[in-house]
Amino acid sequence: MMSKTSSHQSTNPDDKSDNVDGQAEAAAFAARLQARAAELHISRANLMKWLEVRKQTFAGYWNGERVPPAHVLFRMAEELDVSPRWLLEGDEEPGKRNDALSPKIGRQLPYGGSAADRSDLAEVAEIDLRYGMGGTYLEENPELEPRTFSRAWLRNFTDSPPEELFWARGQGNSMEPTISEGAVVLIDRRQNSPRMADLIWAFAFGEVGMIKRLRPMPDGSVKILSDNQAVPLETAHDDELHIIGRVVAVVRKL
Repeated sequence: MMSKTSSHQSTNPDDKSDNVDGQAEAAAFAARLQARAAELHISRANLMKWLEVRKQTFAGYWNGERVPPAHVLFRMAEELDVSPRWLLEGDEEPGKRNDALSPKIGRQLPYGGSAADRSDLAEVAEIDLRYGMGGTYLEENPELEPRTFSRAWLRNFTDSPPEELFWARGQGNSMEPTISEGAVVLIDRRQNSPRMADLIWAFAFGEVGMIKRLRPMPDGSVKILSDNQAVPLETAHDDELHIIGRVVAVVRKL
């Protein structure tokens, strides 16, 4: 007696061919998508946010599992300053969009400016912690939130890459008038050794976070100085001082 099975597999070779072609199309689409994003220095996370699609859905486009539907494709083309046809077929030069295929050309980007401007953007982490100009206790695992800044603007203050930088806000008045309370400071983590005297550093003195001037002394100690003359000088010995980075810029309201 012959057994029966309820499963059914297609024996049509065209079905398998269509599946292979679809996978190849999605993979080629993903390759162009990733290459164009890299060319404009647009991170995967930012592109996903600008497209307003779910993380799992976007991963399918990015990883070559599927091609997006038309409404997502048009929006993606706008964000990358290419035509939808280039993303799908790669048969024209990126950066030259087809007006007939891209009806929303000239739309303002989420942060303003043009798509070409994005090649100058970089993400810098902002540490969710107020370094005390007068001292504040450090959190063990402060939450980091990326923010986007101009690379050219950052290069005015440091040559370090964006991943070596972060932002923090100070509190207190011991560094007045140089740093006001609530001012945002740019901290360069690549610079972690106070070899020159009286530069401003973010550091931990014990478990207390501070932003102060440091003055290395011949005996190995480090003087901790405030710009506010009413704040007394302190001295760190041995391993009491942990350098986080040098303060290379201060941003504040006028």
